[in-house]
Amino acid sequence: MLIKQLLIFFLLNFKFTFVSAPPHAPYKFPSLKEFPKRVLLPFVFLTLAISQMDSQVEAPVLKCVDGDSLAWEIPLVECGDLLGFIIYRSNEPTGPFEPLDTIFSAVATGYDAPNPFGLVWYYFLSSLADCDEEEEILFSDTISNQPMSTIPILSLSVKDDGVKITWTPSPDPHISQYVIYRNTPQGTVPIDTVQNTNEYLDNNANAENRSEIYYVLGMDDCGTKSFFDQPHNSILLNYEVDSCTRTATFNWNEYINWPEGVSRHVLWAEINGEFQAVDTLGGNRLNAFYDQLIKDEPICFYIAAENDLLGAESSSNTICFNPNIVEPIRDLELFYYCYEELSREIDLSWYWNETAELEEYRILLKSGGSNQFTEVYREEVSAQLLEMNTFSFQVPAGQNPPFSLVVETTDLCGQILRSEEMDVLFLEGRNLDENTNLLSWHFALPDKLSNLQLNLEKVPLDGSVRTIDLSGQTDNEYRDRLQSGELNAGRICYQINFTGQVLLPNGQTSAIACESNQVCITGEVRVFIPTAFRPGGVNTIFKPEFLFRDNIEEYKMIIFSRWGEKLFESRNPDLGWNGIVEGVVLDPGTFIYTIEFFSEDGSRFRETGDFLLLR
Repeated sequence: MLIKQLLIFFLLNFKFTFVSAPPHAPYKFPSLKEFPKRVLLPFVFLTLAISQMDSQVEAPVLKCVDGDSLAWEIPLVECGDLLGFIIYRSNEPTGPFEPLDTIFSAVATGYDAPNPFGLVWYYFLSSLADCDEEEEILFSDTISNQPMSTIPILSLSVKDDGVKITWTPSPDPHISQYVIYRNTPQGTVPIDTVQNTNEYLDNNANAENRSEIYYVLGMDDCGTKSFFDQPHNSILLNYEVDSCTRTATFNWNEYINWPEGVSRHVLWAEINGEFQAVDTLGGNRLNAFYDQLIKDEPICFYIAAENDLLGAESSSNTICFNPNIVEPIRDLELFYYCYEELSREIDLSWYWNETAELEEYRILLKSGGSNQFTEVYREEVSAQLLEMNTFSFQVPAGQNPPFSLVVETTDLCGQILRSEEMDVLFLEGRNLDENTNLLSWHFALPDKLSNLQLNLEKVPLDGSVRTIDLSGQTDNEYRDRLQSGELNAGRICYQINFTGQVLLPNGQTSAIACESNQVCITGEVRVFIPTAFRPGGVNTIFKPEFLFRDNIEEYKMIIFSRWGEKLFESRNPDLGWNGIVEGVVLDPGTFIYTIEFFSEDGSRFRETGDFLLLR
C-alpha cells in the first residue's frame, strides 16, 4: 500500500515531466511497460516497483478528441476500486508528456482541456485505482486535437447490383466508422455508415444511366468526421453501332482525382462466355472501337481505368446488346469450277454464309489473252441464301480458254466483295522435239483440298490408255518422254482429270471431280527443201524432205518457170519433179517452187523459193 499511496501523493501534489515518449508512428504512444521507466530520478524507486508488477490497472478507452474535449469509456478495473483518471498531454506526438489534470470521479467520461492559444496537443489517459503496488498501470492510445486525416477513395467500380466503393483505411486509430456520401439532385448527402471495412456496395446507385460521384469520410465514436477528400466518380459507358461498318463506337467520361491520373484504359468484351481484353488505350483516350460484331450474337462490354501508382482499377457499367447490323459476306469461297469443251459450259460451285444480307451477286469471267473480267451472270437477291450454291453457264462467243472466275457480291450497304480469283482447269501441250511433249495446265486448286488424285491420261492413235499419276506435282507442267518413233505412229492425245475433297467453312466436306479438255499433239513437221538437183545424178528428183511426214495433211507443191509458167504440180509429199515436162528434158536453169501444207494439229506451212536444175 505504501507504493500506491506514494504514487497518488506525487500525482496530486507535484507537477512532473516525462523525459520523452518512446519512438513510434504518429498518434501511437509508448507501450505501457516502457513508459514508467522514463520518469525523472525522484521517482526511480517508484518506477522499479511498478515495472515488477504482475497485474495491470486497465486504462480508459480514449474514444475521441473533439476540439479539445476528450471522451472516454470507463474501464473495468479488477484489482481494486477505480478512483478517477489522469490526463496527460504533449505538443509533440513523441513527447515528452506531462500530467494535465486528475479527475477524482470513477464515473467521469469526458473532460474539456484548456487550450486558449489553439495549440496542437496530443492526449492519453491512465486510471487512478486503489490497487496493490504489484499492479502495472496501463495507458490509453494517444489522440490529437488535430483534424482527422481525409479518406482517399481508391476505386469505384460499377457492378450488376450497384457501385462498389473502395478506400484506403484511415491511419487515425480513433477512426471507428466511415460515412459514404453521394451526390444527388438534393445535394451531397450521406447514404450509409460502415465500420470494420474499407469497401461498400451502393445498391441504390443509378450508374447505368449517370456517372455517380462519391466521398468517404472518417468518423470517430464522438461523431466527429474528417474533412471531405477529393470526389471520385463512376465511369458511364455509352455506345453506338454502325450497321454498315459493323462497328461499335464507345465513349465514356473521365475518371477523376487519382494521383498521377489514369495510366491506361482497357476495353473488355465477353467472348465465348468469358470477358477478354480486346483493346488497350491511353489514359487520355475516352473512346474506342470494336469491328468484330456478328449479327444477332449478343455481346457485352465494359471499360476499365487503371492506375499504376495505386495498383487500382475502376470499371464502368457493363453494356450488352444484340448487334442490329447488316450481316456481311463471310467465307466466300469457290470450291468447284470445271470447263466442258464440247458444250462450252462452265460448272461452278461456291460457299458463303447463308446469313449474309445481299442486294445482288455477279459471276465474272476472264478469258485467255485478256486482263479484264466480264460479267456473265447477275442476280438480285430476294430470298434467304443457301450456304452451298451451284451454277452452270455457256461461255459467250468470242471468249476462249484458259478461263478465270470470281463471284462478286454487293450487300445492303453497297459494299462490294470479291472471291479469290480461281483458274479453271485447261490443258495445253506442244511438241518440243522428237523425244519430248510438253504438257501444261491452267488451274488453281481449291483451298483446304484433301485426298487429291491428279492423273494425266495419254492416248495414242491405237486407242490404248496410259495413266500418269501427277498427284505429287508441285507445278502445273509435265514433260512426256517419248519412245523412239512414237510420234511418227500418229498423234498422241492427253487429258487431265482430278478428284478430291474440299473442307468447307461450315466443317462439311464436298467431293469434287473434273476433267480437262483433250489436247492432241503431233510432231511438228519440219521441212528441208533442196537448192538444186541433177536428173540422173545423186538428187535426181526435186522434192522436200520431211520430219514427221505422217503428220502432213492437204499437201501441194507447184513448180514454175522463171516467167511464171506452171510446169508441175504434186499433191503427194512423196511425189517430186524429175525435170521433164511433157516428155521433154528441160535445159539447166533456175526454177520457182511453191510448197503449202497443213499439219495434223491445224498449223499451216507455205513457202516460195527458187532452185537450180543441173545437167
